[in-house]
Amino acid sequence: MKKSIIIILLFTSFIFAQSENQIGWIAKFGGAGGFSPIILFPNFDDINANITQLGMKELSGPIYAWGGGGYAYVMIIDNLRMGELDLVVYNLKPVM
Repeated sequence: MKKSIIIILLFTSFIFAQSENQIGWIAKFGGAGGFSPIILFPNFDDINANITQLGMKELSGPIYAWGGGGYAYVMIIDNLRMGELDLVVYNLKPVM
């Protein structure tokens, strides 16, 4: 019962998230941007099994990535928000 109430509340909040009418001639406007540091700890076992057969070195360690993202409302179409996310991955080291 609790799960169904929570699911209903979540879906209804998404349905009405942008139901506000525009004010006058101007549609919604705005934007945002930010920095995204990421550290991934993948399991390389399956990949290492395949790349060692090709004569390559095994991979190990975490994957570090950094980047940024942002969005802006497109004022021509109501409630349309366009965005992007860019990441740079580094420090993926083969086992020596």
